[in-house]
Amino acid sequence: MHLGERECSIQRRHQKVIEECPSPINDPELRKRMGAAAVKLARAVNYTGAGTVEFLVAGATREFYFLEMNTRLQVEHPVTELVTGIDLVREQINVAAGAMLSFRQEEIGWHGHAIECRVYAEDAENNFVPSPGRISYLRVPSGPGVRDDSGVELGSDVSIYYDPMISKLAVWDAAEIRPSIGCEPRSTSTQLMGSKPRSDSSGKSYATRNSSQAIWIQALFLVSSKGETWQPQTRQKVKDKYGRAIWR
Repeated sequence: MHLGERECSIQRRHQKVIEECPSPINDPELRKRMGAAAVKLARAVNYTGAGTVEFLVAGATREFYFLEMNTRLQVEHPVTELVTGIDLVREQINVAAGAMLSFRQEEIGWHGHAIECRVYAEDAENNFVPSPGRISYLRVPSGPGVRDDSGVELGSDVSIYYDPMISKLAVWDAAEIRPSIGCEPRSTSTQLMGSKPRSDSSGKSYATRNSSQAIWIQALFLVSSKGETWQPQTRQKVKDKYGRAIWR
């Protein structure tokens, strides 16, 4: 079964920097066709587990074209979790252990809108080169609808040996989030000292989206070794404090 799409068109150096769910250009009919194509591809190779299929969508015709398949969850999976209320990591582990999926395709819903911004330790004044160093001050954003998946804490060393991305900041709201009012103010509350951080919250100066050209969209899917089966005793659908339908 599929869990909808993510918009990943805003990139820098061939790497995604802003991801959102649902895609602004998608609709239920396109989501259904794209999701079915992703599931069909996985079945064709007898794939089991969580995976992500990437498509390019023609802005004029709304036709989509296969780009690649990643046999894993992606960095940007939190936006899907925020919108669907499904713990994808838990489902992936359960499927790998031979368990059945705990929900059916028709029970998956997309509620609200989520955007993820990747936070990098980079020198914005020097062509965004990595900026290693020790974090001597750290303020992490919080609040309703804010999720920070971070790999650092106060006193952590930003190493020269790994990618300079140190955090993923995601925000969710019941209505569509505009980056200028939803993502940017929250992300600017991520404050560090000892390194030169850059939160890719708006992409104003170095990343653009051109709706007249190809649009980069992912379709996420889950396939268990026992097919699209359901165990009603394992989970129940409830509403969280924000009114979203989630599974527990």
